[in-house]
Amino acid sequence: MVLGLCQVRRWVALILAVIALVSASVSVVHGYRGGGAGAWSYIETLALLLMVMVVARNSPVRHATAAGLVGGLAESLLILRLVPASSLLEAAGLCAFWGLGAVGAAAIGTHLRWLDSERVRSVTDARRGQRLVLARDLHDFIAHDLGEMVIQAQVGQVAPGREGEALRHIELIGQRALASLSATVRALHELDDGSGADAAAPDLGDLPRIVEGFAAAGTVPVTLHVEPGLEGRLPRRVSTTVARIVIEALSNVRRHMPDAEFAEVKVVGDGQNVVASVINGPGRRAPVSAPTTRVGLVALEERVRSLGGRFTAGPRAHGGWQMVAEIPADTLPADG
Repeated sequence: MVLGLCQVRRWVALILAVIALVSASVSVVHGYRGGGAGAWSYIETLALLLMVMVVARNSPVRHATAAGLVGGLAESLLILRLVPASSLLEAAGLCAFWGLGAVGAAAIGTHLRWLDSERVRSVTDARRGQRLVLARDLHDFIAHDLGEMVIQAQVGQVAPGREGEALRHIELIGQRALASLSATVRALHELDDGSGADAAAPDLGDLPRIVEGFAAAGTVPVTLHVEPGLEGRLPRRVSTTVARIVIEALSNVRRHMPDAEFAEVKVVGDGQNVVASVINGPGRRAPVSAPTTRVGLVALEERVRSLGGRFTAGPRAHGGWQMVAEIPADTLPADG
């Protein structure tokens, strides 16, 4: 289909070139004989201008350039049918003046061609941005659930008598992962500005479920404190960003420090900002060196900065790790 369209555009340029050559020949003969022409010459001029504009917009660049030059020459020579020239210099001046129409038509076609390419580029950039958002969703949410399933499977292997409980947890987590995957696929089909992916993402109201799922493994005690009434006062993007931060932090605890002394999740309002922090204590053993893409922290930092906030992540002075984000939220009251 694309090849056929390209062929059509080449044929349009070729047709313009043939018509222009015939028109130019007729104009030269008329000018040489000194014969006049009627209103048909004006109609022919408009037709040539329209064809030059169409070819400049749609045809391949090489064909458009060649056909446009021939078409412009034919259009400029048409003045010789309407106005007799007493000398070669006068004829050249008349043709140059009349040829301004072809220059304008080519400029309009070229501008429309540029607008078309900008539109295609904008759509491509928007789709690329959405793919990046969906890639972060896969990392933040589905990878989190899969990691939790691995922990539950390990618990079932090393803790006699807890196999049934571990399998039930794996089933629930698997269902949650499938739901997240379905939401991500739905967002992929929307192809909008990315709001569909955010609409399907967990937010502040999902933190109890997220923390409960993390605590179900029973390897790290975790506490959650969310300032009462904060959820309804946060914009959607801020709320989903806070959920991403908590998920990434707890996933890192599970991967690198599964025997940490504690984990603490805290989300509070601070003036015109919301502060989300996740800290964990040191583990009894050395941190686990688990495979990681390093996508999560970089993506979170970029997202928080895009919202005008600050993001830090690093080791604590007394051991363990901390992740803190401070994000402006215009809907928060001044007193926090």
